[in-house]
Amino acid sequence: SFLGSQEATPTLSTTKPKESPQQAKTVDATHSEQHVRVLIFSKDRPFQLRNCLESCHECLKGCTFDIVVLWKTEDAEIEGRYHELIAEKKAKFERENQTKTLSTLIREHCLGHEWLLFCVDDLFWYRTVDLGNCVKALNQNVDLMCIQLKLNPHICWSHTASLPSPPPASLRLLNTNLLSWPLHQAKADWAYPWDLCGGLYRGNDVESIINNLDNYALSHPNRFEVAGLKEIKKLISKYPRSACPIEPVLSVLTINRVQDIFSAPIYTCDFTLKKLNFLKNTSLDAREYRCRRYSSVHIGELLLLTQTEKTKMDTSLVTFVVPARNAERTISACVKSILRQGTHLAELIIIDDASTDNTIQVATEAADNDSRLRILQLTTHSGIAAALNAGLKATKTPYFARLDADDICLADDRLSRQLAFLQAHPQIQVLGTGTLASRHLDDTTKTYALRPCQPLLVAWGLHFSCCIAHPSVLCRTQALQNVGGYPESNYAEDYELWLKLTDMQPLAIANISEPLVWLRKSSSSVSASNRDIQRQNADTAAVAAFGRRLKREIEKDVAIALRRPEACASVTTLKSAAQLLLQLEHHFLAKNAQSDEEEYTRARHLIKADVNARLAAITLAAARNSSSSSNEDVSQVVTDCATFLTDRDPGAMSTFLGAICYSTNHSSRTSGQARCTT
Repeated sequence: SFLGSQEATPTLSTTKPKESPQQAKTVDATHSEQHVRVLIFSKDRPFQLRNCLESCHECLKGCTFDIVVLWKTEDAEIEGRYHELIAEKKAKFERENQTKTLSTLIREHCLGHEWLLFCVDDLFWYRTVDLGNCVKALNQNVDLMCIQLKLNPHICWSHTASLPSPPPASLRLLNTNLLSWPLHQAKADWAYPWDLCGGLYRGNDVESIINNLDNYALSHPNRFEVAGLKEIKKLISKYPRSACPIEPVLSVLTINRVQDIFSAPIYTCDFTLKKLNFLKNTSLDAREYRCRRYSSVHIGELLLLTQTEKTKMDTSLVTFVVPARNAERTISACVKSILRQGTHLAELIIIDDASTDNTIQVATEAADNDSRLRILQLTTHSGIAAALNAGLKATKTPYFARLDADDICLADDRLSRQLAFLQAHPQIQVLGTGTLASRHLDDTTKTYALRPCQPLLVAWGLHFSCCIAHPSVLCRTQALQNVGGYPESNYAEDYELWLKLTDMQPLAIANISEPLVWLRKSSSSVSASNRDIQRQNADTAAVAAFGRRLKREIEKDVAIALRRPEACASVTTLKSAAQLLLQLEHHFLAKNAQSDEEEYTRARHLIKADVNARLAAITLAAARNSSSSSNEDVSQVVTDCATFLTDRDPGAMSTFLGAICYSTNHSSRTSGQARCTT
């Protein structure tokens, strides 16, 4: 499953890859000297090309680069707009014609360069990219095929194929800016390593591919991409992994089609291609694109500076609330990271939960007389939920932010990023972020957990785990007050709160992928010292939520089997868990059918795939338990799950058959006939 338990999600280590002293010396010495050739393909789209060029110069940092544009048009008016761009000297322009064919130009401008970055004219950069860091990653990680700058953890849908494109579950953190994954485990856009939309490659690999292609394969960018993909896949044994940024840096504005090779879908737009090409005194609004997160690389949202209403963020919008008990070792770094958040921070309230150490003194000293710090002291130890409710009651600002006393804001612009997103998405009430985590305070190895980002996927994922990092959230204060604040009856106060909030507003919660918080686990933290109780309380909260949504009583052991089928020893309970899963899916999709049509359609496909994976996991758990159950019971649950999967998606049977093969090979039954029948 790719939408689910935080605990089950693979974590990603920033541990530096092994390299020889000579290799390390070479990389460090040449990092600042790297030079990248940027090659842009353009046809009949001078307006979009202008934005692509300007954003290249604005966003590509970390090393030197030069830009070559291979362009083509048969329209005299459009040709004039291209010549205006040529006169601005932002790139070298080479026109495709009968004398200089595209195959000739590709060979001329691709061969002999150490690094190549491919772009198309409808690509738009809106966030800084450290090209030097990308080049260094390719140098240091010899198993990396390329850096695919169009991808990021938000991408879960392929617009061109109209198919789910979930991020691989086995992502690994290369450094603070890049993630990598094994290509053989990827699907759709994540399994497309030869890409003219923001693909960065080693020059010798590009040369090898081009030398294996004939002139026909190089006669059109789309043919070049398809033929190049076949060639580069031959190198997967040498380069089994690919990489991408940890946050969105670009999108491809797919609002017009200028090629006749493929009939890929395009979005509707108020501007015809001709009208767009002759727009003057305006450009795409990078700030507005940064405020959004898209589920697809290819987008249809045209945000122009002249059309976009600039939302000027007021200052002093946010109150940070930090519950603390005996946190003298960690509170100083926490306080300092919050007070660096700039003018958006109105107040930092520390709720001291009857500490017996110097927590208050250390926090006060860390604030260095900053008037934004306020400390509220509880006279008796009341627990984190009571402390949070005291902070919520004391909050006078429209936004309420969280951090735990042993955690740190990684970015000084955490608040401004989250505020920009919430102001661009008024329906979102709670926004979490990506996180880095350490197993203990002295651990320098950080890990990154993959969480669902889109509101519908977050709401669905909450059925199975708390897929929101509580210390990372920025919330609308009124939304928390409307649901009565934090439940004070258990250690899963945040999870129960999110479930109640999504009961009222299913699309109220979202995540952004970039890690803006460092979770430093101390031995005294609530999550570290009460993990078993926390899990039990989370199960109880989930059972109550399932009951509210389905309007019937839910057996707790069935709900737990759904959330953790591998821990269930009863085949009968697993069968009931499969039925509960399908009922929850039906209810969830029916309730949210009025959501944004495009996002709902995408989420429906992704949720269906997630349910298929969970059905297969339940089947596998039943097959593994065949040694402790009657053959008839096991056969029945396997048959039921097979029927569910076949009715839903015949392709999902491959997962199902894999589970059965596993059971046949690993069952402790002595009767081969019994295994065969099952």
